[in-house]
Amino acid sequence: MGDVPGYSIRAAIPADARAIALVQIAVRKTTYRGLVPDANLDRLDSGLEDRVRKWANRLVATDGWKTLAVDGPGLNVVGFCYLGPVPASDPAYTGIIDIIYVLKEHQRRGVGRWLFAEAARLLAGQGHRAIYLWVHARNAPARRFYEKIGGMPIAERRTEYDGVVKEEVSYGWDEPALRRLVRVPE
Repeated sequence: MGDVPGYSIRAAIPADARAIALVQIAVRKTTYRGLVPDANLDRLDSGLEDRVRKWANRLVATDGWKTLAVDGPGLNVVGFCYLGPVPASDPAYTGIIDIIYVLKEHQRRGVGRWLFAEAARLLAGQGHRAIYLWVHARNAPARRFYEKIGGMPIAERRTEYDGVVKEEVSYGWDEPALRRLVRVPE
C-alpha cells in the first residue's frame, strides 16, 4: 500500500515521547472501553509522566526495537507502532509488532494498514521471515482488521495487566503472507 494523503510515517525520535504516550492513552481509552474495567482506563492519565519517561527510554534504546510514528494533518503524531525481534523461544515467528495504535478519528482511512505494512517491511528488511502480534480476544474490530490484511490466528493466551486477566489471540503472517503484505518478490 502506498502513501495516505495528508499522512507520513517516519522513525520516531525522543522528542515524540509525550505525543506517543498521549496517543497510547487515548487509543486505550477508546478501544478497551467495555473490554476492561472503566476504572483501569480512567486512571491512565495519572500515569502519563511515567509513560512519557518509558517512551523516552525506548526511543533511545539500541536493542533492535523500533518505533514508527504517523504524522497526520498539522504534523501531529496520530499513531505509532512498536516492533522488534522475538526472544528465541519461537523459531517460526521471529518478529513482533508489539503495539500498533492509531487515534480513532484517523482510523478507516488506510493509515493503520499503511503503518502495519511499513512495520512489516521494516521487520522483513531485518531478516524476519514471519511476524506476529497479540490482540485482545474480544477486540472484534482489530481482529477483523488483522484477518483482512492476511493474519491467521496462531495461538491464544491469558495475561494479566493492571489486575485484569484478559484473553488474547495471536495473529501471524508466515513468509508467503508477509511477502504479499509488503510486496517482497519471491
